[in-house]
Amino acid sequence: MNKKIIKKIVLSSLICFVLAFVFSGCPASEVEVVRSTTPTTDTPNMARATTKSAAFTLTSSHPQNSVWRAFDAEFNGNHLVDVDVSYLRSVFSLTLIARGNELAPGTYWISVTEPAADESLRLGLTVLP
Repeated sequence: MNKKIIKKIVLSSLICFVLAFVFSGCPASEVEVVRSTTPTTDTPNMARATTKSAAFTLTSSHPQNSVWRAFDAEFNGNHLVDVDVSYLRSVFSLTLIARGNELAPGTYWISVTEPAADESLRLGLTVLP
């Protein structure tokens, strides 16, 4: 076969492949979302350890380098930037720490984002007065 004809066939096949991919997209059913493990606890209500913190024991295990965040609602809501969340894997301890003077009593919704995964569903933890 002539080299020109082979180049045309290869080029047109490549163009057809690219156009088919671009216009068909990637079906949503083929995209797998890996969600982080939702944190769990048997004791979701705890008194403050100090005026600035409350510690909870989790029943779930998470990588130490996970990113923890506190929110004011189970869904959507606001990320509470004035509340730090600290996790110590060796004892499954999760501590909420106020950046200000006091950790206010109430329910905090906690999520975790483990390495190479999306954010988990949120766990409600209630800080008692």
